[in-house]
Amino acid sequence: MSPDRPSTEEVRMLLQAVVIAIVAALAAIAVFGGLGRLRPEGWRQKEDEAAGTLVTDVIKTMFAFVFAFVVVTGMQHYNDARENTTKEASELMQVYWAAHGMPDPEHREIQGLVREYTSAVVNEEWRAMSDRRMSPRATATLDRLRDRLQQIEPRGDKMARMHDSALTSARNVSEARRLRALHAEQGLPGFLWIGLLVGAVLMICAPLLAGVQVTVRSVAMVGLLGAFVALAMFLIWNLNYPFGGGISVAPDAFRLITTRFSQVS
Repeated sequence: MSPDRPSTEEVRMLLQAVVIAIVAALAAIAVFGGLGRLRPEGWRQKEDEAAGTLVTDVIKTMFAFVFAFVVVTGMQHYNDARENTTKEASELMQVYWAAHGMPDPEHREIQGLVREYTSAVVNEEWRAMSDRRMSPRATATLDRLRDRLQQIEPRGDKMARMHDSALTSARNVSEARRLRALHAEQGLPGFLWIGLLVGAVLMICAPLLAGVQVTVRSVAMVGLLGAFVALAMFLIWNLNYPFGGGISVAPDAFRLITTRFSQVS
């Protein structure tokens, strides 16, 4: 699965960043070249290793900063999706429990729709979310559940309380599912991927900027650096979508309430 395609606003911001970077680079070169001629002879170095080391350190620091920011953002997105999924399953169980206190035929119909929706989410929708889609059957079943609840005319105070509870929980389920759909569709912003890719390329090229000689040891170190950068990108790739990557939210909360259905008549 590919990252989100950058939006028009993101492309515009990227172009602005490129222009700013080019202008800043040209200004830095001009200042460095101009002031370099005014420095005392004792301040000048015969070799440019210091400049290469400085640039390398800056590149490493910036890549580490961007990498840490992206990982924290991805983990926060993952945790939000998992907590929202748990909330949705909990509210769905509340609807099922409220129907437990209603007489037939409402008791049987509401619980049947809750079981049907849960089955559609676990068996169909979770696979569809890996492709950033939602299950039409789950959508239709949830709509039928809410419609049926709104059609109920309570008979007695106890049924009215159960009915109000079921309506509130059903609304919460619908809202949680809407957030789950957003989590399934939204990955890391495109500009972050561009920043990571540029930083990764600069990290691999950093030894050349530092003037490292090509030896067996330096080649081995560059190989290890390349492996580290690749693993870092692979980790972020798997954090990109909380329902579609290698590190993804499982439907454990829905499976758990499925076992509870058999314990609540």
